Amino acid sequence: MNILLANHVLLLSCVLAAVGWLVSFAGLCVAATAALTHAISWWTTVYELALVILVCTVTWVNALQPYRPVILAMIAISVPYATDEIARYITTGEPPLSAASAGYIVLLVAQFSWLFLFGVQHESLAFQTLHTPPYSYQSNATMAFAADSIDLPKPYPTPYRTDASTDHTVFVSPHAEYNIPVMALHTYEANPEDPNELKFTKGETLYVHEQKGNWWQARKADGSTAGIIPANYVTPILQ
Repeated sequence: MNILLANHVLLLSCVLAAVGWLVSFAGLCVAATAALTHAISWWTTVYELALVILVCTVTWVNALQPYRPVILAMIAISVPYATDEIARYITTGEPPLSAASAGYIVLLVAQFSWLFLFGVQHESLAFQTLHTPPYSYQSNATMAFAADSIDLPKPYPTPYRTDASTDHTVFVSPHAEYNIPVMALHTYEANPEDPNELKFTKGETLYVHEQKGNWWQARKADGSTAGIIPANYVTPILQ
């Protein structure tokens, strides 16, 4: 499923940003006929448009992870420009410039939501506290998935491998909750000799029990199958 459609908050922020830009652009165009605008306003408008297009595009094509630093840097540059535009026009008393200021305010709301959506790491304690309900381990009913005997195929990229010095067994409760959505970056053919591995295809959405170690316990989106997956074959989906 597309990240932009699956995440209602992200979808709403993109819609707000697009509406805010259109309102600010329309206000500046009307004001320009009366020579009420400043030249810097058009540079700011073009920059804001580039930022909105970038965010909506990379989220639509599920390419958020590699572009996250660029987006955060562009937002950091955009916020002072948009704030300056608001301060410049909001007190003029001219309706077109007041409309442009309102559009920039809507843009800032969307951009601050992007700061929280893109700036908080999925593995952070704050993110886990906000997005993952509490769960507990049960020592009297556990199932183990052994990874030390796996003879892995060689798709690209190569899944994580373990050595004799690491713990090869992942213990999880049979009643574990799978609350962390991830998307497959590559197709993975599970080892037919190991029933614990989970097969999945590129672009498929899975749900992970816990992001710990190189192999994660995951479940299909329809809840039909669960097993272990290589962590470097998937990427977290922002919620």
